[in-house]
Amino acid sequence: MQVNPFGAFASRNPGRRAASPAVKEAAVEAVRALLDRTSMSMNAATNTIAVQVNRHPNSVRRWCEDAGVSRQTALDPLRREYDEKLAVVTELNTALAEELHERDLK
Repeated sequence: MQVNPFGAFASRNPGRRAASPAVKEAAVEAVRALLDRTSMSMNAATNTIAVQVNRHPNSVRRWCEDAGVSRQTALDPLRREYDEKLAVVTELNTALAEELHERDLK
């Protein structure tokens, strides 16, 4: 029995090439762009980019997780914008309600 000197988590594929940091960074940025600009799911975005960089989708997904990129982080700017719009409309609604209430008191 041959013992793997790199431990249990070493690749069983000796011909495997590790992706360069530049490829990983480009893939993560591409997934981030897809999530920001489209309604794609994380799974669809990573699958799309994995084909382009010739890697398994799980590798791209893991790179994104390591970089903190997810569907949730992509929605944060939209959620903030929605919250700001809601706050403005709520202020307007409150002001109009007060105006109507004052009018009824006169």
